[in-house]
Amino acid sequence: MKAGERTAAFSGVLDGQGDFFCGVADMQVLNYIPKQHLDKSKFWDSKVLLIDSNIDTETLGYVLSRSEGCQHVIYEPISQEKSERILERDFLSKITCFKPNLI
Repeated sequence: MKAGERTAAFSGVLDGQGDFFCGVADMQVLNYIPKQHLDKSKFWDSKVLLIDSNIDTETLGYVLSRSEGCQHVIYEPISQEKSERILERDFLSKITCFKPNLI
């Protein structure tokens, strides 16, 4: 990780029915995940790989390029912008489950 970066943080507000109303997030540190750190987990040997959409496009491309051995690759977008990110390059063809939120 990059020295001096803040820890990723998210705070959300729910309405009276328990539905998400609004939130703020600081996920900047996820732009600095070294490939060597990802490789330590040997994620490519997993049956199920769940990808958080807060990682940057370069990291997303790297993870998807190594995911051929995974039975299920699930992409969890949290916004319209991050939903559209998988349309870049050949990302969508590598995802077996796309779970967008209602926008």
